[in-house]
Amino acid sequence: MGMKDKNQSKSTGPTSKKGKAIASRNAITHGLTGNQVLPDEVQMVDDFVKELTAYYKPQSPLEVLQIQRIAFCRAKLAKLMDIEVAGREIFRREIESNPALIFEKLNQYSPHLKHLATLELEDQSILKVLGLDKTSLQSIEREIREFAGGLENGDDLPKVFPKLCGFLKKSKFVDAQATDMGWDQRLMIFAEKIRILTIGSDDKYAKVKPGTYEAALLKINKEDQLVATARRKQERQFQPGTDNYLRVIQSDFNVITDLARSFAQVKAVLSSYEEMKSWMLRSVDLSAQESERMMRYQTMLEKRLSTAIGELLMLQKIGLKSNFSVE
Repeated sequence: MGMKDKNQSKSTGPTSKKGKAIASRNAITHGLTGNQVLPDEVQMVDDFVKELTAYYKPQSPLEVLQIQRIAFCRAKLAKLMDIEVAGREIFRREIESNPALIFEKLNQYSPHLKHLATLELEDQSILKVLGLDKTSLQSIEREIREFAGGLENGDDLPKVFPKLCGFLKKSKFVDAQATDMGWDQRLMIFAEKIRILTIGSDDKYAKVKPGTYEAALLKINKEDQLVATARRKQERQFQPGTDNYLRVIQSDFNVITDLARSFAQVKAVLSSYEEMKSWMLRSVDLSAQESERMMRYQTMLEKRLSTAIGELLMLQKIGLKSNFSVE
């Protein structure tokens, strides 16, 4: 045995991921172009042979052979169609189960809006976590936006913002939240909760997958931030005066109004998402390389099938003439 033969005998096939992927495609290639019937094709070939035999009633071994060739080609063509359908179905399922593939096509929207829309699709809406509905959020936003007066301190909040304080009174954002908290502190915690929940739209957390160790750490980090805020038992420090207190809480108001404006746009984002999803599902196709390969296999098998049918018909025609000659 030569050196080359020894090396070949020791070969165990490709070991890299790329090599294995190529080898797997080769298996499909040989399965479609080879002359052997694979296990999943046996029943199909047998059924085709029975069907063709019943129709053509072969009278010679050569006719039987041509019927087997026809059945073989038909089985290979059927498998080719199955492979193509399976390939398309894999792409469809990937699109259906991975919203990020669709959202990355919607470049007209900010990452923040796409993050909120993703949570809506996954039934993990920020509003649901806050215990707030869209109508109430819009009412609170309108209440804040239309306010044009001044505030002395947190005690003035219920008189000026009854809808906001009505929500803050019945809501409990953390376990550590005491019943004797002032209005200023409740507002501070509510705004902090919104900030923490919307942190998922930051690039730092964009690739954190739900259910992973990183996601668990992120959740703990968010809760720690909120508890730390809730433990501030005193009101924020500010100099007395209507403008000063309003200036202090303005950042909290901005967080609430920004959330309301964002949710006013989420509906349009979700509409664009569904439209893009529809187009992507309708345009799902194999890669150009795979499509070209499939077309070559189909053309080759159809030629073999046509040749086998032609030869069978010719054999039967010859047999028919021979019968007439004998008579």
